[in-house]
This record gives sequence, structure tokens and C-alpha cells, in this order.
Amino acid sequence: MSFELCYQFPDEKLISSSQLRFWSAKEIERHLSEAGLRIERLTGDWDLGDFKKDSTEEMVFFVRSQANG
Repeated sequence: MSFELCYQFPDEKLISSSQLRFWSAKEIERHLSEAGLRIERLTGDWDLGDFKKDSTEEMVFFVRSQANG
């Protein structure tokens, strides 16, 4: 995802360009595991809707420390 923000001042215009890359669910799972966390639940929205890899726009992770069982 790429986007620009434009800031207009009386004597100049500034443009900030940004590019974002989002991790996949598998990449997030790996990083969480490396941090000592495990996924208890993954939903596709804040209303706890199902996560669908190919169509869900959000990922909401419920995680717990691996040390807590």
C-alpha cells in the first residue's frame, strides 16, 4: 500500500510519501511464537467474524504467553 500526505502552508507545500507492507497471518504467527506468545484465536474483524485468508481485510489476534500453558 502506498499513499501520500500533502501539507499546504502559506509559502510552501510538503508531500510525505509512504509505503506499507503488511505481514501475512503466518508471518505474524511466527513472530509471536519467537516472542514467546501463541495465538488462541484469530478473527477477521472486531465483531469476532471469521478470518478468511483470501477475503478478510483485518486480522485480530488473541494471544497468550506460551509460559501460561
